[in-house]
Amino acid sequence: MGTEDDPDISGLPSNLIYYKLDNASNDYINHENHFWKTAIKNHHMKNLTIFDSLAKGSLYISSLDNEDIFYDQRWNYLYFWAGSKVLESSESSSFYDTMHLINTVKSYIDKTNKYNDEMLKINTDKFKELKEIYDYFQNYESIKAKISPINPDCTLPFKEYVEKSYNTYNDMNGKCAGNHEDDHCKIFHSFVSKYKMKDITKLTCNGTKVPQLQDQMDYTEYAHDLERNLPSRGQSPQMPPASRGLHPSPGSTNAISTVLPLLGTVSILFVWFKFSPLGSWLYNSIFKKKFIGKYEQEEEPEILEYPYSFAHRNVADSAHNIAYHTT
Repeated sequence: MGTEDDPDISGLPSNLIYYKLDNASNDYINHENHFWKTAIKNHHMKNLTIFDSLAKGSLYISSLDNEDIFYDQRWNYLYFWAGSKVLESSESSSFYDTMHLINTVKSYIDKTNKYNDEMLKINTDKFKELKEIYDYFQNYESIKAKISPINPDCTLPFKEYVEKSYNTYNDMNGKCAGNHEDDHCKIFHSFVSKYKMKDITKLTCNGTKVPQLQDQMDYTEYAHDLERNLPSRGQSPQMPPASRGLHPSPGSTNAISTVLPLLGTVSILFVWFKFSPLGSWLYNSIFKKKFIGKYEQEEEPEILEYPYSFAHRNVADSAHNIAYHTT
């Protein structure tokens, strides 16, 4: 199982927003704002296969509500997502062109807060390391909540992900100690200071947990929920939105699927017996014989008085019965 298939990894905050960016469908071509339908639509990178995805992701980030849980980190997420997209692409596209594309977007939307020069000049190897560290910082509290000495269970991919992320952080922390000149060290130190990660501890788990199919189904449903609405900043990032409600257990679902057809069958048989001619015949042939002896003993005076008792009839039968006394 790869990291992208592990629900514990896929459900971490950074991966949730990257999922949203991967699936953004915002229409920049027909946007009412001329910036999107002119400057972005006609950008010199427009012929690249990944450009449409980059433009839609940029518009999605630009349109985030200020109550969204990812709002405060939106530009950093766009930066690392867009850089990763172009590095993963097989096209001969420029990493630096991509960085300047998203800087153009940020400069237009958030005029007072551009990307700093170090982030635009960094080489691709250091970019990958910084992305891993940045994601680890954003996911740290969620990881910490999932594993502890009391509850060390986790899947093997999750264990490898957590330990690799920490090792990347620890390695750069050592190399950048006292170094405030190199671009990547400047960015690293700013992240450590901003997110208060100077003295973080190494997190680990046993890697023996076997992912359950239900866990993957739950994450898939959660991902679909995210298509409709991400949680606000008032909600915990590792928890599903309250609107999801509770999932019925497989046992309760199976019980319902068994009981309902039985109830339907009983109801149909009751109506059929009550109102069909065949039901009337069965009543007369079986049930009447069973009780006729008792009926004759207990009701002998009435039988003598009314010798013509009426057979059980269909309620739809319109025949009229007239009783008379013998003389």
